[in-house]
Amino acid sequence: MKKFLISTDTSCDMPEELWAAHSDLLVCMLPFSINGVDYTQNDTLSYTDYYSLLESGKLAQTSQVNQYEASIMFDKYMSEGYDIIHIGLSSGVSASHVNFEPTVKELRKKHPDRKIEVIDSLCGSGGLGILINECCKCRNNGKNFDETVEYITKLVPHILPIFIVDDLRHLRNGGRISGLEARLGSLLDVKPILKINLLGKIVVESKARGMKKAISIMIKNIIASFDLLLCDYLILTHGDSLDIAKKLGEQLVKLTGIKVLISPLNKVIGAHTGKGTIAVFYAGTARI
Repeated sequence: MKKFLISTDTSCDMPEELWAAHSDLLVCMLPFSINGVDYTQNDTLSYTDYYSLLESGKLAQTSQVNQYEASIMFDKYMSEGYDIIHIGLSSGVSASHVNFEPTVKELRKKHPDRKIEVIDSLCGSGGLGILINECCKCRNNGKNFDETVEYITKLVPHILPIFIVDDLRHLRNGGRISGLEARLGSLLDVKPILKINLLGKIVVESKARGMKKAISIMIKNIIASFDLLLCDYLILTHGDSLDIAKKLGEQLVKLTGIKVLISPLNKVIGAHTGKGTIAVFYAGTARI
């Protein structure tokens, strides 16, 4: 019996050492476009160039996973005898999860002796990275397909995302805040501290004047809710703000003892949050 395969999409963020450790991951691309260029298969744009384009006012647009391409990829591996667990971007911010339902239904009909499950991450970026890493650990530690699905499904509501957006234009463009709120917030240097609720939707937790105060509030939130017994590491992602991310990581290690893994924020989510975004994903008290 072959081991099952694990699949995700390009909204997933992990440091390079974890991607390298899980070299058999299947990855579905969430297409995006910026500055008149469509990226639907191969992404050759550097993170620095991408976030510089966003900072200059270029508008990025994102799309859902191409279900036809995903179906072909999954069909290939199921035909070879593999079962598949797919964990992708939250249903609260993308229709990709819901749109997988007919694809999975057809694959189950075609391969009645194989298993395929699509788990709603209710997050993205580093939160999705934690779920994928833990899913791979389950498989590598000998858990079977059903045991892994059960464990990851129970872990989902315990993955806590919290992030700060430096430039409110992108929240405005995505319809998260009004144009007036964005203009006033920029004038007053207001930084919203955002979370993702149990429905997988982005909500404003609080607001602060300036990045320093916002990071202080973020740290207090993390200290109040993290649980090392659930996961002894966190993933910290950034929109081309590595220096700020490193300083925050050092503070979190000192205050909590948790291991901090740092990764650039992927371009799909970065399109809606912009340059300067700082996000932390960790395990703790279940979301409400």
